[in-house]
Amino acid sequence: MLQIIQKEQEIADMFLNDIAQGDWSIKLDKTDYEAASNHSKPTIAVKAEDDKSLAELSTIAFDKIKKTGCEPTSLIVMVTFRQDDELMMMELAEFNDCLSTYIDNNTDFKWGVQSVSDMPYKRRITIIGFTQNK
Repeated sequence: MLQIIQKEQEIADMFLNDIAQGDWSIKLDKTDYEAASNHSKPTIAVKAEDDKSLAELSTIAFDKIKKTGCEPTSLIVMVTFRQDDELMMMELAEFNDCLSTYIDNNTDFKWGVQSVSDMPYKRRITIIGFTQNK
């Protein structure tokens, strides 16, 4: 499943309703979103969910972002996995390699990790791209 949101208010609502809720392993909260949006505009959110690896889902999501012409100056990434299929170090290493091909040192980057018991797929990646206000 792939979802793309490009309306600023819908991106904010999705973050606050889906990501900033709960007590996760590596938590993102409202202040993370506010810090990013103080300097930049939330331009795109891509949510990719499947039984594929995090690296594969990340590649799909980043490719969608690139196709829109969006060049984010700041990113928020939420990694979600189903509780009955925990993340392994090898998968995180592949995910990290994928990130390094899409994100440069000038991009502000925050990320979080959450596990969910009632997710239909094994993995989900949500990427929110922020661009400079013009």
